[in-house]
Amino acid sequence: MKRWIILSAMAALPALAASWTGRLVDYSCIQRHTGSNCEPSRLTTKFAIQTADGAVHPLDPTGNAKTAEMMHDITTRSGDVQATISGDTDSGIIRVDNIEIQEIHK
Repeated sequence: MKRWIILSAMAALPALAASWTGRLVDYSCIQRHTGSNCEPSRLTTKFAIQTADGAVHPLDPTGNAKTAEMMHDITTRSGDVQATISGDTDSGIIRVDNIEIQEIHK
């Protein structure tokens, strides 16, 4: 019985905060065209971050809204957008606490 209580308590703990650094991508594009160069634009509404190992991590709705606002404010040309995102994951989706766009490569 004690083992069950301990496991139940551990399952209720929130995920630990983490950070991801990589290239922002248009997640809707990635879903339709795997392997494509899906650069985000001012019109992108669903984002993900692609890390150096090639893994694509989609953002939650709050993260999408924050990122869209930042992209609208800064993007006037296309190119790779590098970012660092901090938060935690829930079922493979990043729950964004903070996003920092570092640079845009043309």
